[in-house]
Amino acid sequence: MDKTLEGDGTAAGGVDLDALEELLESDATPETCMWLSELDGFLTGIAAGPERIPPAEFLPVIWGGEGPGFDGENSAPVVKSIVALLADIAAGLEKGPEAVLPVFWESEDGKEDATDWVEGFLQAIDLREEAWMPLLERKRDKAMLTPMLLLARDEEGNPLMPVEEGEEGPSEEQFADALEMIPECAVGIYGFWRLREMRVSPIVREMAPGRNDPCSCGSGKKYKKCCGG
Repeated sequence: MDKTLEGDGTAAGGVDLDALEELLESDATPETCMWLSELDGFLTGIAAGPERIPPAEFLPVIWGGEGPGFDGENSAPVVKSIVALLADIAAGLEKGPEAVLPVFWESEDGKEDATDWVEGFLQAIDLREEAWMPLLERKRDKAMLTPMLLLARDEEGNPLMPVEEGEEGPSEEQFADALEMIPECAVGIYGFWRLREMRVSPIVREMAPGRNDPCSCGSGKKYKKCCGG
């Protein structure tokens, strides 16, 4: 398969995806490193998730289990690009679905394949599975993951989402719809966690001083002779 990049091969925030792709496939990264589509899905899952995950924790996953310092001098440019891409993705999620541009594979017949992208996103969930539970445990909110699960495959290439006995699997039209829905679902998931972060601070009402109490302005006068007059 050949990779397909949106537009001119530049992420929404300006990261050169063609250059990043070359770095990921170069000696600057280990052979087990994620490729661009999987990396894009992984970083989207991190950016849309419930908690901030530091590079020291997510970089080893990108490398395929090897530590981030396998070759500090050569890996510096790719690490910088990965962090910049994460920032771009987060900014896109904040703006809305139109600013979310997933990087998918393209098959020989020109069809988009989100298998690697979805695998990357699900790996991001695995990093904080317990923190994701508020969304995973609610059927209505978990539905935002349905398009991704529909596109996911196991190691043998079989659909990850089980099909009930006697039922037909998803149609080509359903797969196409799932691809189209990924940006909207990613933004919805991002919004779900941001809303949970919002907390209304309790309003503390101070009791008004009695008329014969010292005025709170510090004048030394009674309240009724000063600010309460």
